[in-house]
Amino acid sequence: MELVLAKSQDALVLTSISKRAFDSDIEVGGTKVGGPPGYQSHKYHIKMAAQKHLYTFYNNGLIVGGAILFKDGTKLYIGRIFIAPEHFRKGLGTKLMELIENLYPDVTSFTLDTPLWNIRTNNFYQKLGYEIEKKDKEFAYYIKCNKLEQKSWKETFPKSYRPEITDLEKFMEPNIYCLFRNLAEYILQEFDLRFGIPVWTEKQGWTYRIGKAGVYLITGIRIEKNRFVLDDMEVASIEQSCLLIEYVKQIYRNNKDDFYARIAEKNKRQSERCAKRIAREKKELEELYSKIVPERFNVFCWPAKLDIHKLNKLYLQDAKGIQDEILADEIGLTLYLRCKYGKEDMERMERNIIRCHGCGTELAGERDFRQCCCGLQYSYKEYRRSYRKNNMPTGAAEKTFTMFMQKWDRAKTYQEKIVLIDTLLHEFHLSLVSGATHRPVAMNFIDGSRSRVEQIISDLARNT
Repeated sequence: MELVLAKSQDALVLTSISKRAFDSDIEVGGTKVGGPPGYQSHKYHIKMAAQKHLYTFYNNGLIVGGAILFKDGTKLYIGRIFIAPEHFRKGLGTKLMELIENLYPDVTSFTLDTPLWNIRTNNFYQKLGYEIEKKDKEFAYYIKCNKLEQKSWKETFPKSYRPEITDLEKFMEPNIYCLFRNLAEYILQEFDLRFGIPVWTEKQGWTYRIGKAGVYLITGIRIEKNRFVLDDMEVASIEQSCLLIEYVKQIYRNNKDDFYARIAEKNKRQSERCAKRIAREKKELEELYSKIVPERFNVFCWPAKLDIHKLNKLYLQDAKGIQDEILADEIGLTLYLRCKYGKEDMERMERNIIRCHGCGTELAGERDFRQCCCGLQYSYKEYRRSYRKNNMPTGAAEKTFTMFMQKWDRAKTYQEKIVLIDTLLHEFHLSLVSGATHRPVAMNFIDGSRSRVEQIISDLARNT
């Protein structure tokens, strides 16, 4: 027996097996013939094969079943498995699950879901050691943890590597990360507070803070794989999470006045510095006025953001099996240019260099005023402000952006390109729900109001 990545030519056979397998559920409690989305669609299985999610299960050289799997770091979501009905009750389902788990020795947790009414599949997964993590009105959600030797938080993320949102999700056990995210969402909704960028301590490694506008109410939140800790309070269960929320409420009530007074004082100092800066720059501008040609001064042309309607159109068409390669190229190129110039221009500015938006020449120097050989003129300070004002992407999730650029250069097929776009959307969604950043990453790439961008990313995350 073996489990291998499916080829496109396997899709027709696997579609037939999938349809017969899921339609047979009517014999064990199903109310009607049917199955999960795409279970009887040839196009869907071709798409899953192209994206390397579809696997073929062989027994003695014969295709007897398949699986659709989604790996994310050290986590594996078992989207579905199916066995041809004529091979039921031969132990092949158990063997298929063993092959899946053995195929991914680095995975620390396997998750899946199955309808509550399906007694057959619920009993099957429980016998294999899967435990119910949660339920809703229709489904039971299972998890099985693979106990591997793990490095500590400090060992995994040394001082030279500040963890990003995706790193945090991959490091923590799924249920612990869920508790951490729920805390982030609660403090954001109730108190308009956020998790700030982590800070390094020699004893605990990277720790998190909760605050607003650069002023922190709570500091020193420690991270471990199976819990997180604030002061002496450990959180490894829903009950402990509820206790921590009450503790945070108490801290907020007791320190609210002082906290907002500190924010007001910081804002006051910032306003004073801003007024001095404006006065200083006005004076500098007056001195440079004789050199400035208004129609050539500070003419910025940053790469455009993505049209939110085009992104939605791409995914609606893809869901119908329509491969709009021109639209995928346009969207991918827009994302690519935002990534490229966001990264490259920040690296230049860190060396006190800016790029002429007319001809691309690099303009170095110590003075604020820069003039290009093509005739365009710039203020270095205004260049940096324009970069930030246009939400050029940098910092958070930089490794994801770099990976996207590298792979986009090599992507040839529609399937390869749509997978890369999916990867960035996943990063956008993580940023949106984590509470660990002040502005969702998606705002760097997608044109629209914050509420509209958040809505479209949430909708796409549910439907892709």
